[in-house]
Amino acid sequence: MENENRELLKEAAGLISSDLQTPISMQGWDEEALVRYLTPLVRGMLDRDFNRFLQICYRIDLGEKKLKTILAEAPPETLAETLARELVARQVQKIRLRRKYSGH
Repeated sequence: MENENRELLKEAAGLISSDLQTPISMQGWDEEALVRYLTPLVRGMLDRDFNRFLQICYRIDLGEKKLKTILAEAPPETLAETLARELVARQVQKIRLRRKYSGH
């Protein structure tokens, strides 16, 4: 199970890396390390390129309602981390669904 989670995270990191156009190496990382890595990237986009961040959320299919809720309710000091965590969770969820229905 641990190996499967590592594979899911590695694949999710690859997808997020592609969306953010930023290389992410997942050697020895866990979910928390990935979230810590993504948090400053998300914070930067929130501060300097909000429209690009919204496009990425749309492409990842984060969900407009969920995104609006997070933006409205998350404390400013944890907003970027919360969004980074949601991006990872959504990519992992999509990979699991894809594997389930592809018989992988």
